[in-house]
Amino acid sequence: MRWSTRCGGALRIAVFAGSYLLLGAPTLRGEAPGGCLKTSGSRLVATELAGQDARFLAMPPGTDLGYLPEPGERRTLTLPSGESVCVERESRAPGESEILAALELPDPGVTAVLLDFPRAALPEGTLRFPASGVSPPARGSDTVLWRGALEYEPGRTVALWARVRLRRETRCLRAVADLARGEILPPAKIESAVCDAAAILAGALGPGTSRGGQSLVGRAAARAIRKGEWLTEALLADEAMVIARREATLELQSGGVRLVLPVMPEQSGQTGDRIWVRNLATRERFQAKVAGPDRLTLSLPGRERTQAAPAVASVEARSGWRIP
Repeated sequence: MRWSTRCGGALRIAVFAGSYLLLGAPTLRGEAPGGCLKTSGSRLVATELAGQDARFLAMPPGTDLGYLPEPGERRTLTLPSGESVCVERESRAPGESEILAALELPDPGVTAVLLDFPRAALPEGTLRFPASGVSPPARGSDTVLWRGALEYEPGRTVALWARVRLRRETRCLRAVADLARGEILPPAKIESAVCDAAAILAGALGPGTSRGGQSLVGRAAARAIRKGEWLTEALLADEAMVIARREATLELQSGGVRLVLPVMPEQSGQTGDRIWVRNLATRERFQAKVAGPDRLTLSLPGRERTQAAPAVASVEARSGWRIP
């Protein structure tokens, strides 16, 4: 008897809930008659709908009526009276200020002018235009296509785009000739020009100083720089410790023996770089590591020959030094 009573109670609750409302399938915008109730979120709740339609007040508070339709769709709800009520996501077209505020600009000194973007109504959510969404701009252009999205529910987004003109008050530096790796920046190979979109997005340096306030005077190319490239902090290194074609000293160590030789670097380099040098006594080439201003080091394992061993052996024969 107790089991039958519980069963009957559950059945009455199911019939009671079903008598309030028949949930229809999603319909395309415009198929449901009359104006639609507008709401946001992920679920339809009777309490929220009752604020727009008093017929939902008859339902228990918090009654879950199912999912909210996707953007651009409607759901038709059929009431016990036979009347139909359509529901859709609340949406509106975003304003220019909202799009501009969502752009992840590369630098505080950069300003953006919004040229075009979709004017369609969008659901409520969070706009995002990450820096990774910028398409590579045309050379010399200050305009970019910026791709973003609106997240209206966790993990659910609507793709967006914006055409933007980027501007920066200061000018940017670029190379007017090829620069070799380790080459000190010569004024004749650098020019100041109006920043285009590529320069702004790359964080090109302005005349006089780098982003951190460090002077560009005496700085060197961290890698080979092609003509027309904008100069950025990543392309520059501190002044080369060893300069090509300027005599330097090499400290050769093997076991417990230390030998100092005069060498002529064939490349410029910073501390830790391995560069080609030429032995001034034998004219032979080998690689050594930059250790400081005009100073290089080379370590050889005791009694083992390496690629640089022939050059060292020649110096031994002429200088009387012997490496164990």
